[in-house]
Amino acid sequence: QIFKKLETGDDFAAEVVALRDSESELREENQNLAEQLNEAAVELAAQSTTLSDTKGQLKSVMRQLEGKGGFDMPPCWPNPVNGKPEYALDVQLLPTRLEVVGVWPAHREADASKIPGLKELAQGVADLESFHREASKVLLWSNEHECRHYVRIIDSPDTDKATFKRLLLLVENYFYKYLVQ
Repeated sequence: QIFKKLETGDDFAAEVVALRDSESELREENQNLAEQLNEAAVELAAQSTTLSDTKGQLKSVMRQLEGKGGFDMPPCWPNPVNGKPEYALDVQLLPTRLEVVGVWPAHREADASKIPGLKELAQGVADLESFHREASKVLLWSNEHECRHYVRIIDSPDTDKATFKRLLLLVENYFYKYLVQ
C-alpha cells in the first residue's frame, strides 16, 4: 500500500524520513521505559528487604512479649523466619586490641555496605580508638533506624578478667552481644 501511495521519489524520500524519525522516537521511548523499569526493580528490591526486616523485627517483638528474651531495641537484621538476630560481627577481646571480623550472611552484603563504619570495623584488628570511631558511626545509623546490630563476643585466654570486662563494656556501648562459650 505504501508503494501505491508513493508516486514520486520525493514522496518516497519523505516517507523514509518519517519512518526513520518514528523509529528514533520509538527507540528513545523504549530506552526511557527500560530505565524506568530498572529503577522500579531497584526500588522493589529495597522494599522487599525492608519488608523482610520488618517481619523479622515483629517476630522478635513477639518473642519478647512471650517472655523468650530480648532487649529494648529490635535487631537491625532479624531472621525473617524466626525473628532471631543475624549477627554482623565477631569480636575477639584481646589484651590490647579487638579482633573484629564481619560475619553477616551473604544476603546482607548490600545492607552492610550502606551502614557507615561497619565494613571498616570488619577489616580485622582494631585498636580501641578506631573501634570507638567506627562503632559510633554504626550506632548512629542504628539509632536512626531504631534497631541494634548484634555481635558475637569471643574471649581470649590471654585476656585477664578485668580487661575482658572493660572491653566487653566498650562493645556493649555500641552493639547487643552474645557471648560465645
